[in-house]
Amino acid sequence: MTCEEFLALAPGLALGALDPEERVACEAHLREALHRGCPEALDRARATTAALAGALAPVRPPGAVWDAIAGRAGIGHGRGRMAAPLGWAAAAAAGIAIALWQGARSDARRERELAAAARAEALAQGQARAALQGELEALRGAAEERRQLAALLDAPGSRVVALGPVAGRAGRATAVVNLAARRAWVVSAALAPQAGKVWQLWVLRGSAPPVPAGFLRFGPGGLATGEIEPALLAAAPDALAVSLEPAGGSAAPTDVYLAGRLAG
Repeated sequence: MTCEEFLALAPGLALGALDPEERVACEAHLREALHRGCPEALDRARATTAALAGALAPVRPPGAVWDAIAGRAGIGHGRGRMAAPLGWAAAAAAGIAIALWQGARSDARRERELAAAARAEALAQGQARAALQGELEALRGAAEERRQLAALLDAPGSRVVALGPVAGRAGRATAVVNLAARRAWVVSAALAPQAGKVWQLWVLRGSAPPVPAGFLRFGPGGLATGEIEPALLAAAPDALAVSLEPAGGSAAPTDVYLAGRLAG
C-alpha cells in the first residue's frame, strides 16, 4: 500500500468502516518506517471521530427501541438506560459519518471507472482514426505513384521495357525507364503478395553481381509498383530483374522470377 492509498483510507480506518483486507493492509502500512503524513492523518481522523459523540444533541430513543437493543445487548435498566441517550447520539453521528464517507468513496470509485471507460473509448477511437488515416495515406501514396508514373511515361526519352518470367516461373512486369532523368519504375498486376516474403528489384551490369535496387509495394487493386534507386541509373544498366526474397530483402537474389534487358 502506498502513502497516497493510506491517506485516502484513513477516515474509513478511524471510523471502522474498512473491509478486513483493507484494514489489515492499512495496519501493515503503519508499521513501515517511512511515511508522508500517514500517522498524522490517522490521528486527525480519530480526533474527528471522537468528536462525533457531541455532534448530535442527546436524544433518548423511543422506549420500545431502546428496550429491544438493551435486551439483545444484555443491558439492564437503570444506569444503562440512563446512559443510552449519549451512546445513541454518538452511534447516530458515527453512522452518519460512515455513510457519508462510504458514499463519497463510492462516488470517487465510480468517477474513476467512468474516467477509465472514457480513456478506453478515446484509445479505441484513436486507434480507429489512426487505422483510417493509414488507409487514406496509402490511397494518397498510390495516387501519387500513379501520377509520377504517368508523368514519367509521357516524358521525352522514356521507354517501356518488358520483364518476362525466367525458366520455371510465371508472371510479368513492365518497367518505365528514363536514363536521362535517372528515373525508372517497375509495375506489375500479375504478381501477388507472399506471406513473409518481399518482391525485390535488381540492376544488372555485365558480369558484375546484381545490385539491390528497391522493392515492389502493393497498393489498392493489387497493383505492385516500385522505383529503381535513382543513383543506380547514373550508368545505364544492362537489365532489370525481380526476385522473391525473405522479409527485409537479400544482398543477392535467391529466387529470380522476372527479368528484362534494356535495349539501346
